Amino acid sequence: PRPSHDHIDSIRSQVQTSLISAQGFYKRGKHDGAVGAAFDMLDVNRTGKLHRDEIYILFEEAVAQAKIPLDEDAIRAAVDALVKEGNDRDATEYITRVQFYAMFYRHRELLRLFEDEQSTATLRRIAAKDSTLSQAEVQESQEEDREVWMAIPSFRTEWENRKLAIFWFIIYLGANAACIATKAIKYREHDEAQAVFGTCIEVARGSAAALNFNALVILLPICRRFMTFLRSTRLRFLIPFDITLETHMLVGIVFAILVLSHTCAHICDIVNFAGADEDDIYALFGDKLGTVPSSRSARVKLLFQQRSIITGLLMVVCILVAYPMILLRRTRFNLFWTTHHLLLVMLILLCIHGTGNLLEPFQSIYWLIAPFVLYFVPRFLRETKYSTMK
Repeated sequence: PRPSHDHIDSIRSQVQTSLISAQGFYKRGKHDGAVGAAFDMLDVNRTGKLHRDEIYILFEEAVAQAKIPLDEDAIRAAVDALVKEGNDRDATEYITRVQFYAMFYRHRELLRLFEDEQSTATLRRIAAKDSTLSQAEVQESQEEDREVWMAIPSFRTEWENRKLAIFWFIIYLGANAACIATKAIKYREHDEAQAVFGTCIEVARGSAAALNFNALVILLPICRRFMTFLRSTRLRFLIPFDITLETHMLVGIVFAILVLSHTCAHICDIVNFAGADEDDIYALFGDKLGTVPSSRSARVKLLFQQRSIITGLLMVVCILVAYPMILLRRTRFNLFWTTHHLLLVMLILLCIHGTGNLLEPFQSIYWLIAPFVLYFVPRFLRETKYSTMK
């Protein structure tokens, strides 16, 4: 259903007084903060969705404040085209927060809505997307795009200008190093593990500890309601909430590197286990594996029957499917968004991965239970009959 007139009027009133907040973020070079502020002030009921009429109000007020001579039909046509594009041409009239961000990433020049009259040509071009442009108009459009990209700071410049973000980045690297070093040292001094697996076990267990930590960190930035609550506290002066998306992407890259190192180390472990002395294997595992066969192929088969290997293979499959789809985030956003949920499946499998307790008691569930609650409970309430958006 379309928003009521009272709802639209309340949003219009709020946008008129709050657009300056998004403009403030933009002027300081914090573009994600500007987009996030714009979404938050439109999402009055905190449903996580925006109707095209609500987006139209944002565009209309931004154009009015910048005194841009653009008529209502042109703005409406631009908004319709953007919403349709964000939903891969589906006939829905809503877009989610992630799709709202993606809209500005696909058309970075739209950020000028928070600045000046440069947005006029952008809106006209999107509104007239299917019309034929003259060669001169095409060249003018390309020149505008180049000017906009020159005006947007690079990621390196953004990062260097954010001292608080650099501080937390150093803390993050230190935490990863501590996780890896603690486990690696523990298993370097573990004689039974060294006898069976060699030094490969140090890499496997060290990267596993870091993966648990990163599984916790990667979910927190997308716990929207929790992040919104923290923004309202004094922590907003200590934590750079305007780079939550960059944080999520950075941790995703580190996570992939750790998965690669963990997988390669375990391949080495499997090879070493197949050729290890039988007495050393029993000294390490006791009767957890049952009867250990003498042949190398039978030992490999024994390992692939273990819960840790089965869940590990399923997690790798989830990653191999989901990660390449990130490249389609701008062109096929719905496909990216759907496959990205495989990474939630991967995190659930991670909670089961170590429950066999082969080397030590499993720990992953204790790292993930809090972020799971913070992420899934608000999402369940938002997308079921308990949602206020009905």
